Amino acid sequence: MSDTQYYSESYPHIYQKMTDWVSANKTKSNIKYVFHTGDLVNIAEDPKQWSYADEYMKTLENAKVPYGVLAGNHDVGHKTGDYTEYYKYFGENRFKDQNHYGESYKNNRGHYDLVSANGNDYIMLYMGWGVNDEDIAWMNEVLAKHPDRMAILAFHEYMLVSGNRSPVGNKVFEEVVVPNKNVIATLSGHYHDSETLISDVDDNGDGTPDRKVYQMLADYQGGPEGGQGFMRLLQVNPSENRIYVKTYSPYLDKYNFYDPTVYPGKDEFVIELGDLQPKEKQVATDYFEAAVFTDKEIGTVKNIGSGKVATVKWKHLDKANSYAWYVKATDSYKGKAVSDIWQFTMKGKAKGKEEEREEEREQESEEKRDSEKEKDRERETEKKEKDRGKGTEASDKEVEIDNKEKAAK
Repeated sequence: MSDTQYYSESYPHIYQKMTDWVSANKTKSNIKYVFHTGDLVNIAEDPKQWSYADEYMKTLENAKVPYGVLAGNHDVGHKTGDYTEYYKYFGENRFKDQNHYGESYKNNRGHYDLVSANGNDYIMLYMGWGVNDEDIAWMNEVLAKHPDRMAILAFHEYMLVSGNRSPVGNKVFEEVVVPNKNVIATLSGHYHDSETLISDVDDNGDGTPDRKVYQMLADYQGGPEGGQGFMRLLQVNPSENRIYVKTYSPYLDKYNFYDPTVYPGKDEFVIELGDLQPKEKQVATDYFEAAVFTDKEIGTVKNIGSGKVATVKWKHLDKANSYAWYVKATDSYKGKAVSDIWQFTMKGKAKGKEEEREEEREQESEEKRDSEKEKDRERETEKKEKDRGKGTEASDKEVEIDNKEKAAK
């Protein structure tokens, strides 16, 4: 999605409809990631607009849908380039604890996300309004660190309504897209139109193109109601090595902003890629740990106050053997917490086979004694309950007799 500024300003119900649809269709449509290429708001100084953008983008967070944003010109004061309000709502702190968030550049002025799906690894690289040489240098450093990930670059300004690149877009193309062989596409907004430019890139200098880069502009804010909720859908088909691009409005429940019979290929087209088959990956490490939480219970302690220590006895442990344990705690409000797994090793010399058999016999005898004790307790409890019942019955009869005697008098 891009240029949601008029939704934040005048049509918040459309903004809400868009992110609600993504959330509701996360599983059904297998949605792995969402891009926003800037202009979250129309007036950067209006806190009401930021509150709408904040609320509706948070819908994706609550649904655990990974997404990324960048600042458009309207998010940074248009002419002033002041990122203050953007940082307040969509700075690094908002994203830094999310698993897909790779790294922040200048408090989320730029950043990258790492996403894997269907055996393929992607890097989504963002840079906000006002791209300069320092920003370009950072982008190249990031892409150099992740050469095996397919890269999709997101900017606010890149493509023009003419279908060509803007001056900023040209600079990014020559200095970032061309030198990095893993870049497959760029996304942008800012200009009110839908355009696609496919550029052939010769990576090895032999005169034959080695890859196609799909550069896409998708900004529908010039339409009624600020764009009526139209956004791009990129549907990846690994078996065909294709990405099917569609345009859809959850607000209207309609595909295509432009009439496909008049403007074929404007809102629907196909991205042809070299190889989207799942890749085999190898991982090297000098340490590996697998924690297995079993259901075998060592003991239970009930009604332990806050801050108190619970203890149980763990019987029949063998010398020189290692053991692992963990704690599961619950409260009356159905809250539950599970600890890490801890390990320890018993001191002493390991037992021989005869000792082990003797200990097994002792353990069986002890378990039998414990079982008998439990049965005795149950019988004693049952006897007490019966005695109390007889006592109550006798008392009732005495009261009845007493009442009859009083009646006779």
